[in-house]
Amino acid sequence: MSSDEKGPDSSQKTEDEILGASQGPQDEVSDEVKALSSGFSRFAASLHMACLYHLGLVPGPGGEKPKPNLELARENIDILEMLQDKTKGNLDVHEERVLRGVLSEVRMSFLDVANRGEKPN
Repeated sequence: MSSDEKGPDSSQKTEDEILGASQGPQDEVSDEVKALSSGFSRFAASLHMACLYHLGLVPGPGGEKPKPNLELARENIDILEMLQDKTKGNLDVHEERVLRGVLSEVRMSFLDVANRGEKPN
């Protein structure tokens, strides 16, 4: 069947394909992907990436490696902790899991970078 016979939408993925909806053993992965589709989880993920950037662990938009700025990284961690406190009991299971995971990772990363003794900005 040629691409013309498939129709104009055949190359576009369905929402379930994009979000990773499936039946079977990959449901846990799919649940994580679905959790990231919520606005709250996307917000937590953006703070996560900002924190990793300020820790010098992810490149900037131009591919440059930033120097660690522990003060800005700490501010992002503080915001994530505040979100955890203020949203307690109001998040669904997946959002709570995302927030806990993000906080755990950025706290450990912060300690790793701080203990390396790199000169912060």
